[in-house]
Amino acid sequence: NGGCLWQYYVDDGVDGKPVGWYDYTRDAAAIVEGVHSEWQNNPTMDVRCVQSGTWCYKVDFNEMRQTNVGHPAHKQRQIRRNA
Repeated sequence: NGGCLWQYYVDDGVDGKPVGWYDYTRDAAAIVEGVHSEWQNNPTMDVRCVQSGTWCYKVDFNEMRQTNVGHPAHKQRQIRRNA
């Protein structure tokens, strides 16, 4: 993923995961890194939609948060970029 590691924070036990930071998949990290680079060049584009597997996420780089727009609960999670 270009030497950049994107992660999301789990604090609700989803899929039996303990609380903590989890790596994006390689494909999802590459997509998010691409739109993050676009955002750095054009900061008005702070909210982007990213497809990961079966889910679509709204990624807000100002808030560093992802929202699962495909799930009825619209679950939000904190995200981070480890450069």
